[in-house]
Amino acid sequence: MGAINDVVLNVLSETLSVEQEISKSAMRSSALDIDSAYNAIRRGYNDLKADIENAMEEG
Repeated sequence: MGAINDVVLNVLSETLSVEQEISKSAMRSSALDIDSAYNAIRRGYNDLKADIENAMEEG
């Protein structure tokens, strides 16, 4: 079962955050599944892309 983790990116003193579900590598493990974590980062970036670009333009 997955766990909800906050992925936070600090861009030019602005904090942007998004919640993504990341699967564990095994039922009894605390380690995260590599593919699930990578995909969560990609989804988070896509969700925040416009905000990231706006923050970079303001800097």
